[in-house]
Amino acid sequence: MSGTPSGSPDKWQARNNYHISKTRSLARDMLRSVQANEAQERASKDAATEEAAREKQRLRDDVFAKASMHGEVITTASKCMRDIEDATLQTDNSLAQLRQERALSFAALQVCKRRIQEREKRPKPELIQDDVADALDSEKKLLETAREDYLQMESDGKKLGDDLRKTRNSLSEDTGGRRLVMKHDQQSLKPNVNNPNNIIQPRQPPSVCEGQSRILLDDTFQLLERASQHRQKSIALIFRSKDEARKAVTLTEDCLEKHTDALAHLEKTLKEQMAAADNAISYAERSLDRSDRRLDPNDSEKKEKLLRDRQLLDQLVKQREVIHQEALHKLSALDIDNRCRRITPVQACHDPEKLSLTPTRSAPNLLAVSGGSNADRKKGPWGNGGSLSAAEYPMQKDKKFGNSSFKTSANAQMGLAKR
Repeated sequence: MSGTPSGSPDKWQARNNYHISKTRSLARDMLRSVQANEAQERASKDAATEEAAREKQRLRDDVFAKASMHGEVITTASKCMRDIEDATLQTDNSLAQLRQERALSFAALQVCKRRIQEREKRPKPELIQDDVADALDSEKKLLETAREDYLQMESDGKKLGDDLRKTRNSLSEDTGGRRLVMKHDQQSLKPNVNNPNNIIQPRQPPSVCEGQSRILLDDTFQLLERASQHRQKSIALIFRSKDEARKAVTLTEDCLEKHTDALAHLEKTLKEQMAAADNAISYAERSLDRSDRRLDPNDSEKKEKLLRDRQLLDQLVKQREVIHQEALHKLSALDIDNRCRRITPVQACHDPEKLSLTPTRSAPNLLAVSGGSNADRKKGPWGNGGSLSAAEYPMQKDKKFGNSSFKTSANAQMGLAKR
């Protein structure tokens, strides 16, 4: 029968115990395996997290290291740019001073050249290489040399200014590129919240070459040194040229003053000798005329004596004419030298035919030079009411000193003696 018990209670109990024990063992093994899997998964996840953290820190350290390096270069470049701006201002100031001094030197050179041209108009006997000519030649050479130095220094300054501006732009471009690289590196550290899948590609920064930057900074330091040297050379050239030009102009003025004094004194001496010769000629003519009227026709010795006196009188007349011409030459040279002393830069830079060298307040005192008075100035150098040019002297000489017979009146002789 099916309802009849087939086993013993011990077997039944043993079977139940077996199943319970087996279930407990399997459950324990399952839990251990699952826990081991979870622990392994947790360990892998922690390792990945730590690796990501380490990678992130490494990237951060690299970014900060690069930023520090870029910062040092940017700081140096910024200081160089400020120095370049100061050097550019100093170079522009040096160029302005050089142009100003070159203009003043050109004006002085034109005055010197005009004086040389005026002195070439002297009468032929007065065309000698005197101290004034030597001083003018020396001054002209010095001013021309200074002008060439100014032009050369200006050319160097212009090139230096262009190099400074180009270097300034290069430094600014390099600095801007480094700032963009730093900004890009800084953005790379932030999570792409708005662009998780890198759908929008960020703009790449410009490339920066450390070697070229170092070469650029070295060239900048050398350029700043060039700018400093150019500034010092410009100031030294200006002071040296001004001092030499002042000495040369002073020497020329002193030589002109001494030469005009010498010409005035010599002219005065010649006029005195002319007056003495006129007196002697007039007295000798009257005396010889009386002697001729009183001459005994039979006195041959007396007649020969009077003939010799007539010959001597002719020699005196010829010598008086020579002195007359010498006086005219001296007066013409004196007038030219006095005109040279009155030449101004404005007059020297214009056509000499369109300018009249009229006396000014800065003109030399010609009365003190010639020893004349105000009345003599109104009368002119020869007392005829005004000064004459060299071409007018021969036409007026008879009016001033009498005709060819030299029969001047006593009043004219006294007037010449006074003058």
